Amino acid sequence: MEASGDPEEPSLPLALTRFQVSEEFGFLLPDPLTELPAPYGPWMDIARELPQLITSHRLRARVHQMPQLSTQQLRGREELHLAHLVLSFITMGYVWQEGEEGTMQVLPRNLAVPFWEVSQALGLPPILSHADFVLANWRRKDPNGNLDTIVTLPGGESLRGFILVTLLVEKAAVPGIKAITQALGAIVQCDEEALHRALEELAGAIEAMSKALRRMHDYVDPEVFYSVIRIFLSGWKDNPAMAQGLIYEGVSLEPMAFSGGSAAQSTVLHAFDELLGICHREDSAAFLRRMRQYMPPAHRAFVEEIHGAVSLRQLVLSSGDARLRAAFNRCVAALADFRSYHITIVTKYIAAAAAKAKARRAEPSARAGPSAGKPPSALEAKGTGGSHIFSFLKSIRDTTREGMISTGSRIPRSLVQGQPDREAPPTLLQIFPMISDGQACVMEKEAWYMPKVASPGHTFDAPNLTEPHQPWDQPAGGGQPCLPGSLGNAQPPSSFSSSLPLNTGPGASTARVPPLEPGPEPAEPTSMKAKPSSSAPAMSTSLRVSPSVHGYRFDTALRKKAAANIFESINEASLQKLFKNSGDKKAEERAKIILATDQDMEEKTRALMALKQRRKDKLLQFLTFRKYSIKVH
Repeated sequence: MEASGDPEEPSLPLALTRFQVSEEFGFLLPDPLTELPAPYGPWMDIARELPQLITSHRLRARVHQMPQLSTQQLRGREELHLAHLVLSFITMGYVWQEGEEGTMQVLPRNLAVPFWEVSQALGLPPILSHADFVLANWRRKDPNGNLDTIVTLPGGESLRGFILVTLLVEKAAVPGIKAITQALGAIVQCDEEALHRALEELAGAIEAMSKALRRMHDYVDPEVFYSVIRIFLSGWKDNPAMAQGLIYEGVSLEPMAFSGGSAAQSTVLHAFDELLGICHREDSAAFLRRMRQYMPPAHRAFVEEIHGAVSLRQLVLSSGDARLRAAFNRCVAALADFRSYHITIVTKYIAAAAAKAKARRAEPSARAGPSAGKPPSALEAKGTGGSHIFSFLKSIRDTTREGMISTGSRIPRSLVQGQPDREAPPTLLQIFPMISDGQACVMEKEAWYMPKVASPGHTFDAPNLTEPHQPWDQPAGGGQPCLPGSLGNAQPPSSFSSSLPLNTGPGASTARVPPLEPGPEPAEPTSMKAKPSSSAPAMSTSLRVSPSVHGYRFDTALRKKAAANIFESINEASLQKLFKNSGDKKAEERAKIILATDQDMEEKTRALMALKQRRKDKLLQFLTFRKYSIKVH
């Protein structure tokens, strides 16, 4: 056969279909199956009744009566995904039916063996993950595009809303996923205009994700989420309620530990972080690296492919193009804003809800088990994936902000080409050869070229799902911790109904709950010591502040160093006196907690917040009494 004389159109470096990514649905499973073949009827029968079986404390008895079915009759990825979805939901219900106090330490053979076999076939862990809970758990409710879940747990409309709002976040990310391939293709083809359009498309998608996440307030009740839903998303790794893990009978004689479902298991922001070159701190990066093992293998391969591609950040730095820099920074800013709003959501649905639940926990009417709505306590300060939730979320938000490119930053050509040169920045075509194997690191307003190891013809094909996979709770391998963060927010594209199809009742209010701002973060020390200009020492050469009109001048180099603990130089008697004067009736107890050496900073912070609230309550009582007295007289 003779070769065609027509030039072939260059293909994009990333073909989404190679990684089981849909052009229309992104990482969502397109049109998932809702029914398994007839031989698997016993699984589906339990799945349909799951909420009722759990709340009536009958699920474990039904599982014990369930026949052990072979997985050999499951055909194709769609059937395997539905089987994994059903078995993972049954497993979570079986383990957590009686709450934290009544967990099961052994998963029975008739559930554990088929669950393990299906997990092996898909390359997923044998636990409920984001891939099950959201990506494969949706169906079309009617021809108008309204959505519903396939399998559910206790939590009613709040659970349904939590799943579907998260699904809409994933759906809103689709234009951004396609923009990744467009951006990398534009780099290969040296097309600055196409690259700019791709970055604008990515920024718009991230902003749409934030809008979709805001709908969580409309459809999810914080008390129901924290007291009923959240425990069923918890795993048996880094969880005090199941510190020993879970034995999968017929699979292993030793307990196995797996993390629960987490937004950090979503591939979306991992991919965005890799494209934008966001490098997280080691502890956060390690957790994110572990969460990648809970993704479908093909999706994980997609993220690794982006990691091995040309550095977009370095290209933007080297080009000196103001439009590219502005578009890049818009993407980073949108990503940081998304993560900030995620902190707001977590504050409302976990931190604030946990505080309320803790106050009710000692009530005599509290009953055991999630069906009664008794709030869990084991993961009050942790996410369901096992991370220390606020320190983790703030860390990845802050490192995202650090990814902004400041005005004037660029890679000196003298470092890249070995020539002392202060000419205008090179064009995209000129810099492409020099950026194909390196990445930029901005230091002190200069971009220094840092080469990284990468084979010239590196490709990362989607893995064979029948091959053995890596342990889910082990790091995926070497490499630097430049990893993405947790899930953000999304708006449904036109193919989905713009109104989330949740039945909230004829009298239900649709007013959006005002977002609850996260708690204050530690502030920079701002006090500066003033000295008369006649005796002041020479000012430092960095960060000077203008002198005042009275002859004083302030120098940041002369600032008094802030103390990490403001109580470190005060004795217990003085601290008790301080609290007693403020009206605290438990001053002695409070002082001991704050000065204790075996308490962490979180405990001390809670003590201070409790003191502050008590003072507010006392003032409110006084004002109310005074107002009442004025009315009487």
